[in-house]
Amino acid sequence: MPECINSGKPAIYALPDSIHAEKYRHLANKVFKYIRIKRGTKRRNRDREARSAGIGIERHEAQE
Repeated sequence: MPECINSGKPAIYALPDSIHAEKYRHLANKVFKYIRIKRGTKRRNRDREARSAGIGIERHEAQE
């Protein structure tokens, strides 16, 4: 995707009122939300596995 000069942002943000910009923004927000949820789920699962194995969370993180 082309970039705006000196901004590093996608060119679609150059026209914030554009319907394409709004759709892109909406999709990007969905992707970020999905990543946050997945990252949190992985952390919870890792911590749960560490507790069930009898390993302290700090020790488990040091092993990685």
